[in-house]
Amino acid sequence: MSPLEITIRFRCLILIAPLVAFCSGPALGVDFDRDVMPLLREHCIDCHSGDAAEANLRLESIVDALRGGDSGETVIVPGQSDRSHLIERLTSADADHRMPPESDSLSPKQISVFRKWIDDAAIW
Repeated sequence: MSPLEITIRFRCLILIAPLVAFCSGPALGVDFDRDVMPLLREHCIDCHSGDAAEANLRLESIVDALRGGDSGETVIVPGQSDRSHLIERLTSADADHRMPPESDSLSPKQISVFRKWIDDAAIW
């Protein structure tokens, strides 16, 4: 293979790789806008946003979520759902500790969306 052919193939790879990653990414994993944000809006944002956020925990942005609330617990540990307080609260057997507090618990499928999102490094 000539140096010119190598250069052409390399340039094609550079142009095509981002497109392949963009097109295949969300289909293979959890997409924040499609999968996570609707769950946050439905189950979390009402109580965890604005100046009156419960436990001083705001979930309006990744910066707020990473900052955490009054408990001092790390709400989201990107790449490690097993160390994330969010998962602990969503799956707690103690009804007084489990979130959301005033409605039905999230389904195992909904919790798995949060787990996968966090394990994929919590792209917001």
